[in-house]
Amino acid sequence: MAQEKRQQVVPWFELFYDLIVVSVVVAAGKILIGAPHWSTASFTATSLLLLLVLWLLTTLSYGLYRRNSPGRRLLLLAQMGALLIAALAAGEKGLPSAWGYAALGVAFACAAGVYALHVRWDPTRSIPNRLVAAMCLVAAGYFVSVGNLLLGLFPSQSVTWSSAVLLVGLFVVLVPVAGPYLRCAIPRLDLHHLEERVGLVVIIVLGESFLALILRLSGQPTIPSIPAFLLALAVPYCTWSLYFTGVINRDPPQRASLLRLWFAAHVLLVISIATSATAIADMTLIPFGTLDDTESPWSPLSTLGIAVGLLAVCGLAGIGDAASRVTFRALTVAVVTIGALLLINFLPSGPPRGPLFLASSLTLVLCAIAVAILAPQPRDPVPSG
Repeated sequence: MAQEKRQQVVPWFELFYDLIVVSVVVAAGKILIGAPHWSTASFTATSLLLLLVLWLLTTLSYGLYRRNSPGRRLLLLAQMGALLIAALAAGEKGLPSAWGYAALGVAFACAAGVYALHVRWDPTRSIPNRLVAAMCLVAAGYFVSVGNLLLGLFPSQSVTWSSAVLLVGLFVVLVPVAGPYLRCAIPRLDLHHLEERVGLVVIIVLGESFLALILRLSGQPTIPSIPAFLLALAVPYCTWSLYFTGVINRDPPQRASLLRLWFAAHVLLVISIATSATAIADMTLIPFGTLDDTESPWSPLSTLGIAVGLLAVCGLAGIGDAASRVTFRALTVAVVTIGALLLINFLPSGPPRGPLFLASSLTLVLCAIAVAILAPQPRDPVPSG
């Protein structure tokens, strides 16, 4: 007898959409790799937040309405093109140019079109769908007008005000989506689909970690710091192991307040992974024996963000079984340890930042090893017959 075909949770078109997200995330990461310091990291984080809001709009659309609509595909295809243009149209220092702001406006206008389709598909929920569509149009008009107006007034834009412009447009859409819309959408939302979509984003950013390493070491005749190189390989894998084997193996919370925190924890996790990847790749260029004599802009803050994000996702998803309890306790120890390293970092007479950052990365690796050894592993089913 032929086996019944398993129902696919994430449609192929959404996976195609994620390929564009990959390219835009990589473009944001290149800005940070080219100028590795905290001011650039803040702009990169803001850009990723904006991208994640657009991603969330698409994810909620497919999680609520599963119909295979050519209209939605065409709108999202136009949004993909707009995101690529926004990534490519970077002016001086990798900051958005006039074309970049206009492309962001088109991307949000496409999102407004998608939610306008929801109004026709689901008349019973027309008010929240109309609200999101309207706020996406407001964001589109804001980026096209305000962004280009500020560029005209201040041609030599800075990282600070570029980040501020992006944040204002982001919150125009984020407040209604994360507030009333998410609350009324939860009873009908496919949480398993949501879980898979979030996992795909984490995979994307973890993959960028290795790209950051390759870009940083390209052209080098040798690897200046072998310990940092090994950590650059180990930290993404250990983050993957902690997330996919110990954290994201339970359904997301179903209460609106907890689900918002669950999303926020993933945002912190994604941004911290991207920043930590650039920091470790940057440290591979510093010979290990000269760390005490080298000034580094990096601190354990990004590694602490990874540990806190993992701990929050684990706790919000529930710690009822033995494996999750072990994971939660190990991550708690890691958060306390890395937090102590961060406090030492701020001491006036404390050690240099480089060794503290590498120590925080090693702490995350040891946490993953402890979970792999101590947490009960599920047994593979024994085939019958």
